[in-house]
Amino acid sequence: MKRLFSRGMHLYQKIVPLPKSGIILGVVNLFIRPLLLLVMLPFNLITMGLLTFVMNTWMIMLTDSMLKGLKIPGFWLTLLVSLIISIINIILRNL
Repeated sequence: MKRLFSRGMHLYQKIVPLPKSGIILGVVNLFIRPLLLLVMLPFNLITMGLLTFVMNTWMIMLTDSMLKGLKIPGFWLTLLVSLIISIINIILRNL
């Protein structure tokens, strides 16, 4: 398990990429995610919604590829980031 997450996330600038990444992730989720959900709907039904986490991971990987100051290496670490963001969203919705 340690080997999967040993590379870690890297911020190449101080804190500037974080607001940019939030804005870019919002735009990606606004325009690309609904189309991807529609196309992947049959597979999402077969996997009983677990494919949604993979799609969220793809959205974060796309956001990461658009930014130069933030790097999240590997699929598994990006999946972990996606799960953390999903948990935070659930907590914030219930407030």
